Amino acid sequence: MRRMIIFALLVLVPAACGKKDESGAAKPAGSAAQPTEPAEPAEPTAQPTEPAEPSDPRHDYTKPYLTDEKLAKFIESMQEAQHPFEVVFKQPGPVRSMRDLQVKLEIANAFTRKYGFKDYEDYLAVWARIIVGQAQIMGDEVTKSVKQMTADAAKKAEEALKQPGLDPELRKMYEEQLAEIKKQGEADQSEAAQPEALLNAADLALVKKYQAQIENAVKKYRKSPDENK
Repeated sequence: MRRMIIFALLVLVPAACGKKDESGAAKPAGSAAQPTEPAEPAEPTAQPTEPAEPSDPRHDYTKPYLTDEKLAKFIESMQEAQHPFEVVFKQPGPVRSMRDLQVKLEIANAFTRKYGFKDYEDYLAVWARIIVGQAQIMGDEVTKSVKQMTADAAKKAEEALKQPGLDPELRKMYEEQLAEIKKQGEADQSEAAQPEALLNAADLALVKKYQAQIENAVKKYRKSPDENK
């Protein structure tokens, strides 16, 4: 279980403020009445500012977190017959009690530390980046495929328009198609249309490097119960 204890300390320091005597009592003999001037407000004491808490690197996907060693150990861990995170690929069972949950997390921590990870959160942070990297790779492949299909359609239209006896209706259709492709291409080139990277370049490169091994390692967990018999 993720143990996070937050201590909130509220320190109230009341300022001691003296008040004038407004009772109108007589002043001691021999004391001259002095004109009083309004007291200037005291400047607030500068409070030391605490440095901003750095963001958790596990959740900041703009910063590199993966390494060759982490990915190699992750892939190795997938060879275990019993994997505590197998529920990622299957319907998780019910947690009967907090004690039951605690036991499961202790097992998960022991498992991940066996492979050199700090704890189960460190292990899952690596796994999450792998999933995000795979999603980005898939998205890039789809984008590349669409661009190729568009380029092929443009080439076909250009070749058709070179035919001298092309039917006027077909000519008009191909011309409109080319105009639309050009317009879409210009829109895609604009800065606003550029897709935002899901994962930093260094981590993405490592996911690509180990993509085939990762897919092969998790394949057995994606099988149905009948296939594993």
